[in-house]
Amino acid sequence: MVIALPMVAAAQSSAYDGAYVGVSGSNGQGGTVNCPAVSAPAPLTISGGAITSSVAGSFEGTVGADGRVVLHGKGNIRYDGKIEGGALSVGGGTSRCTFNFVWRKR
Repeated sequence: MVIALPMVAAAQSSAYDGAYVGVSGSNGQGGTVNCPAVSAPAPLTISGGAITSSVAGSFEGTVGADGRVVLHGKGNIRYDGKIEGGALSVGGGTSRCTFNFVWRKR
């Protein structure tokens, strides 16, 4: 039974495996700070619960069996989100600027 549990978790995480194309990126302003404009993010690949970007140093992270996503971007900024209906959406940033990104599964 102990051996079967990791296989079940891996099978559930692999439900999100595939290629995701960047759809949109947006920023929120933080006080009087002008946050940099962002565009649609680079494509992502998910394999066995691990997320990697097609652009080195861009995004990497994990997706759980429940579809919850944790990504880390440039400057080690953390983004939290979820995969639902073939769309991966995350938000995060710093105390000065926030960012939101959306990808769609191909």
